[in-house]
Amino acid sequence: MLFVDPGELRLPPSRESVDPFKLARQFAAYNGNVDRMPPIEVIVDRAGVMQIQNGVTRATRACQPGTKVPVVVQAPTRRDLSGRPKVRDQS
Repeated sequence: MLFVDPGELRLPPSRESVDPFKLARQFAAYNGNVDRMPPIEVIVDRAGVMQIQNGVTRATRACQPGTKVPVVVQAPTRRDLSGRPKVRDQS
């Protein structure tokens, strides 16, 4: 398991924005706390750029300076992910 800055993770094409109701529920329940947070599932390209597969709302909630979140790499990809928006860009 790796720990990364959630703001640097790339958003998938299907989730370029976070569900505001789900985010509000998570903030109410956990605020910015990442203790016991399930790992965010990502794919990684050849350059090491990571795109979220599962966990956009968790990454958005945890996007604070100095915070690291657990990630699990699901699969490598040949696609270049560097053009995808970052979590930091949409939060």
